[in-house]
Amino acid sequence: MKERVEGLVGQFEDQELDGVLISAPENRRYLSGFSGSAGYLLITKAKAILVTDSRYTEQANNESPYFDVRQVRGGWGWLIDELKDSGIKKVGFESQDMTVASYNSLIDAIKGDSALGDVSFVPAPGLAENQRIIKDQEELKMLQLAIDAADKAMDRVCPAITPGMTEKEVAWKLETAMRDFGADTISFDTIVAAGPNGAMAHHQPTDYVIKKSDPIVIATWAPKWAVTAPIYPGPSRSASPTRHSTRSTIRSWAPSSPPSIR
Repeated sequence: MKERVEGLVGQFEDQELDGVLISAPENRRYLSGFSGSAGYLLITKAKAILVTDSRYTEQANNESPYFDVRQVRGGWGWLIDELKDSGIKKVGFESQDMTVASYNSLIDAIKGDSALGDVSFVPAPGLAENQRIIKDQEELKMLQLAIDAADKAMDRVCPAITPGMTEKEVAWKLETAMRDFGADTISFDTIVAAGPNGAMAHHQPTDYVIKKSDPIVIATWAPKWAVTAPIYPGPSRSASPTRHSTRSTIRSWAPSSPPSIR
C-alpha cells in the first residue's frame, strides 16, 4: 500500500494540492486495504490517516498497517483538528463520490472555525482512478483469481443445467459456485435469461422454467471481473454440446458488446 499512496501523493504537484480526502469505497480499499463499509482517508505529503467508527477499528488496524487508524464518532471534528495541526491549505475531495449534503456540511464546519479561513477544498476527481488504470502485481494476481473463480463456476454449473430448472436456480448455483472457488462476493447481480427473456438487457432471474430448446444468456461477475456467454442446456447432465465453445467465448466477448444468440 505504501507504493500506492506514494503514487497518489506524486500527483499533488500537478494538481497544486497539499492533500486529498478519499471518500469513494473502492478507492479507500485500493489505497489502504481497508474493506469496511465506513471511513475516510486523509492523505498528505507527510501523513496517511484512516478514520472509521468503533465497529471497524480493529479491522482497520489489521488491514491497513501503513495508515494511522483513528476511531471517530461522526462529523468533521477529526478533520478540523487535523487541518489545524498539519497546516495544509488546499485539499482535494472526490467530487464524483461525495454527496452535496456531505460537502455542504464539510464547508460549514470549516467556515465555523476562524483558524481555517485560508483552507480550501477543491474538486479532485479521478486521482485514484488514474493510478488504478495501470495494474500492479497484486492487482493482476487478484484479477486472475477472479477469472479462475468465474471460469470454474461456469464449468461446474453449465453442464448441469437441465430442462425443468428455473432461472433463479441457475443464478443461485452460479453465485454459490463462485464463492466456493474463492470469490469474496459478486460484483453485479447474476443474469440468467432463458428463452424469450434473453432479449431483455440486464434481465433479473425469475421462476421461468427452462425448456429443452431454450437458449440461455448468462452474465455473471466475479469480483472486479466479468464474463458473459450464452449457455445452451443439453438434454441431460452429462451432455452439454456447447460447453467447450462456451469457454472460448467467455474470454472473447466484452460485457459491453453482448453476443447475438444463434
